Formats: sequence, structure tokens, C-alpha cells
Amino acid sequence: MAKDKKPMNENFVKYMEEILNNPIYSGLAYTRKKDGTPVWIAPKTTEVGCQRIAWVKTKAQELHINTDTNYYSKVMFEIHPTKQKPCHVCGKIMSLYYIYPSKSFIEKINSTFNTSYTFTDSLYEIVEGLKEYQTSEEDILLFLAKEFKLQNATDLQTTIKNCEKRCRIDGMAKLGPGAMSNFPDRFDGFHSYNRCCREKEDKGRHRDNMNTYNKDRRAYEYWSDGNIKLANSFMHSIYFKGVSADHIGPISLGFKHESFLLKKMTSSDNSAKRDRLFISDVKKLIEIETKNYGYKAISRQSELIWETLKNNYNDNQSTLNDYQNILKKSTSNYLDILWQISQIDNGTDFLLDNIIKPQFEDFKFSYEFDENGYIKNKFNRHITDATKKEWDRLIRIHFESINDYHYKENRNIKFDIGDKASFLLIQLLSEIKEKNINSIITFNKLLLEQQRYLINTIK
Repeated sequence: MAKDKKPMNENFVKYMEEILNNPIYSGLAYTRKKDGTPVWIAPKTTEVGCQRIAWVKTKAQELHINTDTNYYSKVMFEIHPTKQKPCHVCGKIMSLYYIYPSKSFIEKINSTFNTSYTFTDSLYEIVEGLKEYQTSEEDILLFLAKEFKLQNATDLQTTIKNCEKRCRIDGMAKLGPGAMSNFPDRFDGFHSYNRCCREKEDKGRHRDNMNTYNKDRRAYEYWSDGNIKLANSFMHSIYFKGVSADHIGPISLGFKHESFLLKKMTSSDNSAKRDRLFISDVKKLIEIETKNYGYKAISRQSELIWETLKNNYNDNQSTLNDYQNILKKSTSNYLDILWQISQIDNGTDFLLDNIIKPQFEDFKFSYEFDENGYIKNKFNRHITDATKKEWDRLIRIHFESINDYHYKENRNIKFDIGDKASFLLIQLLSEIKEKNINSIITFNKLLLEQQRYLINTIK
């Protein structure tokens, strides 16, 4: 019998009982283990599976759904009480409506609007994001009408619903559900792993070396400092229409995701540059720092390396390459340190309070900026459900990224912070568990010590 071997998230456990006890499913067969745990899965070849098939056929006739067609999915969608379900693995709640872009369609969205959403972002979230990044409703409507071959597209909410129907009912493949149909195997008729985890956890759908680091998520994934909200808005503004927004200092090397640290570059040149740091980049970053007295162009985990680099690279690209290598190692170490913190009691709260939540302040504003990314005006945003989802997404991607990075099989940088920093890490983890108020001080000492260790490797 097929089994979902991953531990069940508590949201999914609660969901199962709610579905099993809902009168809509009265008579649909299932069993329980000796400890009372429901047996959710029953392949069609089993006795319970056969009983489920008989039940759904009767239900289809009650609902006047043609049983000559693929009616399992239609029935189970029609009767589902909430049209959304949590993921078996992570607990993330996703819709059963067809509102999540296919990978080819998300590529089309990203290339058209100079964005980089992912296939777990719903069309509703994408449209709200495009509006926030100052894309006109008219442009969005024209794009959707063309892509989904709609005759009338006059308002966004109705248009999104029509796009969903074109895919769920008419079979267009641009959008899909948060969980695929899977009846009679699963009691509710939908795969236990949602779209968020299925490719990673369902080995039948796993792809070797799948790309876990999508462009619009990089600032979150690398836990970059800077005004992320402003930088995202600037990247998606008219100033970068038709060109690529390049980070002068690559965020994969620890530089900030900041609007005035971005420059125009062709897509081909940006791809060729990748995460390399050139002498011209260093000089430009120093110029920006000088213009903004007291400002540091790099995130907290690499400040000491950056200051040492500026004093010692001497316009020598070979020396600069040495510093680039330890900047990359510093970022790698930082992500692993964050992962270790996230695995202990009170660790998540420590990271939320000291790193993530302070960034929320920047999301409370909308910005006007000049062609160089400097703020001209800022306005208080009306905090809506969409805004809160934006914050939730920021938190989710932060923590997903360090988990993905820690378990990434093809990593070529090993965790190495030296003896002194290792001792401080042990001390830090102990202090966080005990909610010691000095833990943030130890955290900062740890980051400095691991940088000193790396700097000494090139002296």
C-alpha cells in the first residue's frame, strides 16, 4: 500500500479529522489504526479503494456529473467544503482552484514584467505584486486577455476568475491547483503533498539539481540587509524596462539588496557576470559609500571582510578574486549558522526578532525614487491582507532557503568557521535556548570571528 512517509504537519492532522467528520463525506470508506489514527490512503485495488470508487460514482449521479468522463476530480472538487488544504509536509495552505502558474507561464510573466515570481505564487498574489510595483491595471488586463484568449477583460478580479476557469474547466495548461487530484488514493481526493513540497518530496516528480534559488527570492534567500521593499520596487520600475537590474555588489557575496546599489545591464551581460566582483564594481561601491557617509554596502556577516578588502586589494584583480572567494564562504557559513539556530528551541523567534521583523518597517511604505534609486518621497501604505501575505512570504522564503541550502546535495563550500567561532556558536545556541538577553551580542561576536578566520586564510 502506498504511504506518505514524511511526518504529518499538525495542520494536516487537524485537516484530516475535519474532513472525516464533515457530513459531506458521509459514507466514504476509511479505516483507523489501533491508536485511532485515520488511514487516509487507500489505493483503488484495495477493498476500501473499491468502496470509495462506488461512493464517488453515486455522488456524481447526485450532482449530475457525467460519469463517462474523468469524474473523480470533478466530484471531489465540487464537494470540498473549503476549496483549500494544508500540505502534509510543511502545513502550507494552498487553494484547490487553478490559480498557480505553470513553470512556462511563470517564465512568461517574469520576462514580460521584469519580475521573478515562482510557481507557488498565486495569480492573485502576482497581480497584487505587479500593481504594487506600479504596473498599470490596463497592462495587466491586456496581458491576461492575450494569454488566456479572453474576449472581455474589464476588471482584474473577474478576469482572474475567468483565467482560472479556462484552465480548470477548459483544460488550458497555464494554471494549476495547489494540490493535484488523487482519488481514490486520498480520502479527500487530493494529493497530500501540496505544490510547495511535491516536487521536492515526491520522488516520482523529483528532478536532479532542480533550481531552488529563483531570481526574485534571492534577497530573502541570502538574508540580505537593505531596504528590500524599495529595492524590489526599483527593480520592477520603468527605469529597468527592457534591461536587467544588476547588483553592483552581488548579494550572493553578502552585499545588500539596496535600490541605489543596482545598475542597468543587458540580460546577456548580467548572465555572464554572474556573482563575480570586478575592480570597477569595488570603486563604484566605495563611491556610493562615500556619498552616503557612514553607509555600508555589505550585509552584517561580511562587513569586516569588506573593510579589509578595500584596504588591501590595491587595484589587483587576482587579489580581489581571493577576497571574493572568502566573501562567498562567509555567506555560506552565515546561512549554515542561521540554519543551526533555526533548529533549536527559541531559535526561530531569535531570528525573527533580530533579523527578519526589523525589515517589516520598510514594507509599511510605498516609495517614489529617482533614476539612481534614491528616495524622493515615501508614503504610508494601507496595511491590507495582501501586505500581510507579503510579510508571510518574506518569512517563509527566509526559512525555506536556509533549510534548502543546508541539505543541498551539490554544495561545494563546506561549513568552516575555525575553532574560536565554533566555540562562540556553541555558546550562542545555549544562550538562545535559555533566552539569554546577551545572545545577540554573542551572535555579532560570532559573525566577526568567522570573518577573521577567513581573512587569515589569504594572508
